[in-house]
Amino acid sequence: MKTATKWMESDFQVATLKQEPSQVSKQLVLVGGKRETKRSLSFQEACDKVKVHFREQNEQRTEVDMKKWQQIQHDAVLGAPAAVQLFQDEIDAFVRRQRLDVEAPAPYTSLVEGLFQETFGLGVISCWWKHPKFASSQSARIIGRNVYFDIPGERALQPFGYKSIRHVEEIIVEKLRLKDEFANISKYNPKLEIDMADGSRVMIMISPRVRQPVIVFRNYTMPHPTLEQLTRNGTMPEEMVPIVDVLARAMTNVAVLGKVRSGKSTLLKALFGIRYRENQVAVNIERMHAELRRTHSGGTNY
Repeated sequence: MKTATKWMESDFQVATLKQEPSQVSKQLVLVGGKRETKRSLSFQEACDKVKVHFREQNEQRTEVDMKKWQQIQHDAVLGAPAAVQLFQDEIDAFVRRQRLDVEAPAPYTSLVEGLFQETFGLGVISCWWKHPKFASSQSARIIGRNVYFDIPGERALQPFGYKSIRHVEEIIVEKLRLKDEFANISKYNPKLEIDMADGSRVMIMISPRVRQPVIVFRNYTMPHPTLEQLTRNGTMPEEMVPIVDVLARAMTNVAVLGKVRSGKSTLLKALFGIRYRENQVAVNIERMHAELRRTHSGGTNY
């Protein structure tokens, strides 16, 4: 009985499902008319080669150029399209020069994508942005090393994940904390909230607040909300619309309170769209949401 239940004593991790064997494969090739064994690189070895390539390039940069390059790298981590494309183009050229014949592991659709995400990106969580139903997804989460997508009608737990807790810390926490001088997270400040390039928000919590890293990516599914949209979605009673509209136009001081994912930011954006005093709105909060900095469809600037 003890042997039969031994598997229950081990820690089951989704990230171990469908993993490629760690050993490298070998191929027989003809060299000078003789058969010799050619060693194929593993995906991890290919990632290491890419890191060495960029490290050697950085060693040749001046201090000024290095600062510019670091900014581009930070933009790439946050998903800025131009920065991401620059890195992927350089990786693609490197792969072609080195003739790397390596298969990208799931869920990546190409070797270049996989190499970028595992070296300069955020890893497998990046597949959330490519999901066909991303526009209707409110969030994605990393808990420990497991990945969850909040996709309507689909199972949240994904069949892929990160290799270890340390992998999560290296590929996400340590990269995102370099966003700017305010992005400070440590055991004394175990919670951090930052904005991605597309306006989605990221909340990171580490020990001692939580036992294992918890990272939540939030997507704003209503980029330019109105009060009428909120009533259609069932967020606000229809009879509240004229009252809230008057409060917004009267320029009164308004405090918006609520739990996580209760719609606070969405309501604020709807209120901002109503106010018309010289098309300017001042917001007094500790760190402004990226979404609230964006120009509203009605022309309001924040």
